Amino acid sequence: MIATRVLSATLGGFLILTALAGCRGKSTESAVEDESRALLEEPEPLTPAPATEEQVTKALAALREGDAATVAAVAEIAEHARDELRDWLAQGDFQQIRRVIAVYLKADGRLPPSDLTIPLQSDDPEVRKLALEAAAVLGATELLSPVARLLTDPEEQVRIAAARALAKFDDLRVQQVLMPYVQRDAGALSDAAAESLARLIGLGPTEAFLPLLEDPRPAVRRRALVVLAGRGMPATEDAVLPMVADPHPEVQKQAIEALAAFGSGRSLEALLPFLESDDLARRRAAFSALALFNPRDVRDKVFEAVEDEDVIIRQHATKQLGRYNGSQEVLPLLEARLADPIANVRLKAHEAALRLTRVPGVAEAVLARIPLETDPRVFERMGRFFGEWELDHLAFPALATALREADPVVAEAITEGLRELTGQDLAAEFWPWREWASTHAPELWPEPAPVPPPEADAGP
Repeated sequence: MIATRVLSATLGGFLILTALAGCRGKSTESAVEDESRALLEEPEPLTPAPATEEQVTKALAALREGDAATVAAVAEIAEHARDELRDWLAQGDFQQIRRVIAVYLKADGRLPPSDLTIPLQSDDPEVRKLALEAAAVLGATELLSPVARLLTDPEEQVRIAAARALAKFDDLRVQQVLMPYVQRDAGALSDAAAESLARLIGLGPTEAFLPLLEDPRPAVRRRALVVLAGRGMPATEDAVLPMVADPHPEVQKQAIEALAAFGSGRSLEALLPFLESDDLARRRAAFSALALFNPRDVRDKVFEAVEDEDVIIRQHATKQLGRYNGSQEVLPLLEARLADPIANVRLKAHEAALRLTRVPGVAEAVLARIPLETDPRVFERMGRFFGEWELDHLAFPALATALREADPVVAEAITEGLRELTGQDLAAEFWPWREWASTHAPELWPEPAPVPPPEADAGP
């Protein structure tokens, strides 16, 4: 192989030096063309021209005036405006600080996250909470210590916000910082710390929480279960199972819910007796937990529970019907709950219906309820169902006709469904929708439109 250096022709404004190897059937000219074509297909990224002082001044002026649309524009030139932005973080009013923080979130590395320590130290608790939300989004290591210090803030809501923000930091030190709060009786702050630790899977030893299950304080045992349930580590299942016999009702309830995190046969076996409990809180917790087990393993219990006398249990079970897509046995159960006397149960039935795409008769069951429904929230859910199932041609005439007898509140909800289906913004009355369909969308209502009734004579 003999290597030859050649100077290629200028192509697209580039001067290319290329190394060409002599090979059979390929000329030097064709090799140059190949190299040039590759260069054109993968152009080198262009470095944007630096922002001018005038551009920076105009962008900051617009941001100062409250133009939220300029946030992205300022973020693009943020490195040239850092001094001004820092000044606003220290001295601006709440709305100015809010806009500047939005710039930091969009700056994509052009601004150092450490600047947010300024609003984290603000005298205004609302600004501190705002900065905590931003710190949680960024999750930058340099913000960990300033956020952790706010766990001792004089304002309770700031302390709680700090505990929640720490859940977003991918740092092993977070468990060390929050662990003492789980062991204290600090009320909502201790609960927030436990909830954050439950999300920090892999950041700190889960086994460290096992001794807390034997703490004499029920609140500490309950929070330990929150953490263990959130992490769902199989190695901790043996420690959690006995907690369903805890003498304190809140701890026992939390243990029942924790069993679902493991989803094993052993956990299900320990859960089943609570489905028949005389204690309503325990029964509700048990039925709620069923949603996290394999649907095949809990099918009979779910199907029985859709007719339970307790409304909350009926809601849990009705929503779970959506997990049985393809089972024709679901349809009569769903139809009964679509007609449930409690609107919240009917809402759960519509949630389930959305997922039952392989059960014949579901669409017809929902359509049949249109003239009988009275709750605005259910009509809004119907609109979502028809939209996702692409049943405009069936839903439109049924919804429009329902406007004839609907009271004003229900009529407005029906109209929202029609607007979602059609993209049209018409009045909450039958005739405008009927005439629009006849003129612009006959496929939604193929037969000719009847003549609308004449308006009443207003008299002399």
